[in-house]
Amino acid sequence: MTSQKHSTRRLLSVNDAAHYLGMSRSWLYVQIKFGHIKVKKVGSATRIEISELDNFADDIAA
Repeated sequence: MTSQKHSTRRLLSVNDAAHYLGMSRSWLYVQIKFGHIKVKKVGSATRIEISELDNFADDIAA
């Protein structure tokens, strides 16, 4: 059951997340800084769930 939960949570790097949204990396860091996008830390790496990006995109499109 745990493996199913993790397989549905895809994490992207900040570079990949910026590309996914079609925005610059610096713009994405600003959104993270102001709390508009939540991140996960994996060691020293910053990762963002695709579902978080999708929710953010839906919010700014509305």
